[in-house]
Amino acid sequence: LWKGGTFFFYAIENHGESITEKHVGDLQAVSNIDAVPFTQTFEYWYEQRFFDDRFRIKFGKQDANADFCALDYGGDFIGSSFGAIPTIPLVTFPDPALGVMTESSPVDWLSISCGLYDGNPHPDPDGVTTAFDGEGGSLSILELAFKPVILGKPGTYRLGAWKHTEDVEEITDQDNPETYDYNHGFYVAIDQLLLKEKAEEEDEQGLGLFLQYGWSPDNRTEISRYYGGGLVYTGLIPGRDEDVLGLGVAHARLSSRLRALADLHSETAIELFYKAPLTPWFVVQPDLQYIVDPGGAGKDALAAGVRFEITF
Repeated sequence: LWKGGTFFFYAIENHGESITEKHVGDLQAVSNIDAVPFTQTFEYWYEQRFFDDRFRIKFGKQDANADFCALDYGGDFIGSSFGAIPTIPLVTFPDPALGVMTESSPVDWLSISCGLYDGNPHPDPDGVTTAFDGEGGSLSILELAFKPVILGKPGTYRLGAWKHTEDVEEITDQDNPETYDYNHGFYVAIDQLLLKEKAEEEDEQGLGLFLQYGWSPDNRTEISRYYGGGLVYTGLIPGRDEDVLGLGVAHARLSSRLRALADLHSETAIELFYKAPLTPWFVVQPDLQYIVDPGGAGKDALAAGVRFEITF
């Protein structure tokens, strides 16, 4: 109806048993589409772009991970932490929320994004009090994205900060724990092309690197530090230019207070996958993950599976 405008509607029916809940017990979730069964109107939003796409605004029910903390090279991994850093209470799958976000790109190498969302919290299945428990509040987030070209190789370097306004109890064994009225943190996420097979700008064949770091207060957050990274190669096998091979490591460091109180360890997930479009409408992705200390106390787990995508 208006030049530069987009209206988006998205409905989901999700079914099946939770791999994490039934089998692994990991905090980071083996699958980024792992959730209890539900049917809902998932997203409905309107976006308007101005000034030759230099500025945009989006409002409605939306997935914040589409605009914040989103890595290009981490997007094909199945493990949940590679898409959304677990120290951040993002309103994302399976709980998007009403909100508004804006992005400004005054120059090609810089963009500034900010968002304000209904603070739809993430419940913790093991009952540990974290910043994500409870109801209400709001989530505000700011992200700067720098897009340099280093030795002819493009990259995106993201620096973000967030604040979640909701009462959260201090992690302690005292009878009267302190209650904070907000939680906060920051993150860094990096995409960098290392090797490009062909000179054509639109060609995506080559080796890419991604790195992640997340911080939140140790005294009120279950996962207070996160370190992640990996390598992704597109078109490694001759004649298979769209195939993607990825290897990544995600380390969720639990709060030192929580580790001391509950005798827990930090959790590390290692993932290897190969994604192959067999036809223009069918994609198959074998995936192998090894999880060390699932949930901080579980037995090491090996998870093997295949993800299919059908587009019609």
